[in-house]
Amino acid sequence: MHQLENKVFPSVEPFKDKAYRISETLAGLIPTGSGIFKSLVNSPYEARLESWISDATSAINYLIDEEGLNLEQLQKNEMFMDFVINLSNTAARTSQKEKIQYLQKALVGAAKIKIEDKDEYNFYLSTLDFFSALHLRTLVQFVDIKIKENEIPTLFEDYQQKSYIYDQAINDIKARSLLMFENDDNYGTDVFLSKQGSKFLEILGIKT
Repeated sequence: MHQLENKVFPSVEPFKDKAYRISETLAGLIPTGSGIFKSLVNSPYEARLESWISDATSAINYLIDEEGLNLEQLQKNEMFMDFVINLSNTAARTSQKEKIQYLQKALVGAAKIKIEDKDEYNFYLSTLDFFSALHLRTLVQFVDIKIKENEIPTLFEDYQQKSYIYDQAINDIKARSLLMFENDDNYGTDVFLSKQGSKFLEILGIKT
């Protein structure tokens, strides 16, 4: 199978050896502005971008080697290409390694899972952009469980130290309808993954 090179920004780059010329696409994302601003921001921005291109290339090579896809199929997959371009921008704006790992998994998921409705998959894209690693880690805790709302703190060992952060994360997840809050008059409120929450985690390669 034809793989992508993992070397980022080589001095001589074979044009045919890049999937949709990811590096060329991403080059246009570097922010503009004053010389001082550019000197301050461009170095870490470009470093993150280079690291992400390597991660994205590894994900694409996995799809080629393990899933039997080819570059032409990936190029023609609009959902996948939307994920490549948008997640590249997201990756360049975070220093959270854990989130980068989720984004890499999302690239693989975007090629394997077919969502025809662009509004739907753009909802998941915007959610990935907005969520921090803690949001994603929090949502994963609800896989295969139904828990009472007042028991949510028991899911997190460091809840007491970060209660305000977890509470906000839960509210953000709830606002995006990824968790269901179902009132039980006798026993309180049940909390569990919604259909959308399960689909979102499926894109991240997490079975629910």
